[in-house]
Amino acid sequence: MVERRSSDTGSSSSMGYAGDISPRETWERLAREGTAQLIDVRTVAEWNFVGLPDLVSLQRQALLCEWQRFPSAPNGAF
Repeated sequence: MVERRSSDTGSSSSMGYAGDISPRETWERLAREGTAQLIDVRTVAEWNFVGLPDLVSLQRQALLCEWQRFPSAPNGAF
């Protein structure tokens, strides 16, 4: 998912949903754009069982922020 500022889209809203991007495009943007950040919003259970994104070759780390708590409680701080 990509969010764009109004300066990117020419719209009057400050932020908006701009659509999904592929894993390849995500990797390319992280490699190319120094201010790009990967925010992983999966649950702690998913991080533990599936793993974390490996961005070591880009000398970066993903930011981790659950959007909901396992099994299905919303994260009020999200």
